Amino acid sequence: MLIEIYFDPLEEIISYFPELKNQLTNKDLEISFISGSDQLVSACINIISIGLIDLCDSIVFYADDAKIYSRDMLIQDTSESLDHIEKQMDSILEVIITEHSKYKEKKKKESINHNIIDIVLLGLLLVSMILKNKNLISWYIPLLLFAFVLIKSIIQHNKRKKI
Repeated sequence: MLIEIYFDPLEEIISYFPELKNQLTNKDLEISFISGSDQLVSACINIISIGLIDLCDSIVFYADDAKIYSRDMLIQDTSESLDHIEKQMDSILEVIITEHSKYKEKKKKESINHNIIDIVLLGLLLVSMILKNKNLISWYIPLLLFAFVLIKSIIQHNKRKKI
């Protein structure tokens, strides 16, 4: 967002726009604003211009339109700019809400998958411990399952700490 403001002698504006000479006879300074096409900047410039009209009996001339804007015209233009900004903000907010919902749904699915995997692993560990106690399997299967569950738990814990 960029606004350039210039304070120039009145003669300079009359040299560019001689048709304004009659309206500017009792004025002593020219202020010009140059900005991009940003609606928010446009609304700000319009509000400043309305203040200059009210406080200094200024004349607001838009060179692009080659037309003098009245206070009411500026208020209308400002209102339209603010409506446009509001629509932009609503659409941005809608995108944010949609993306956040997708993110939450993805995290929920991941959480469900992790819970199912954890339940299956703990079930296997329990079954292998029972089978080991009955001497139906050797000690290394429950030990490997326990090591796997422990490593997975440490990795998940570290991921949560980073977030």
